[in-house]
Amino acid sequence: MSLQKRIEKAVQTLKDFQNAVDDAKHQTGDILISISDFIDDDLDDLVEELNEISSEVGDVEEKLEVLGIALDELKEGSESV
Repeated sequence: MSLQKRIEKAVQTLKDFQNAVDDAKHQTGDILISISDFIDDDLDDLVEELNEISSEVGDVEEKLEVLGIALDELKEGSESV
């Protein structure tokens, strides 16, 4: 291969590399925007939903504790009869 062809090939390789870097730069921005949108919107909704679920689980745990105490009292009452 002649020196001119080798230089032309190197120039084309560098142009291809530059285009790939430009594409990656644009994609990186899109990815960061998507992550930011998720954090701003979807993550807030998810955190809010998890807080609601946590509250409901706490309510259920309190009710289970009350029912457990009532069950123990019933057992004690039936053993004394």
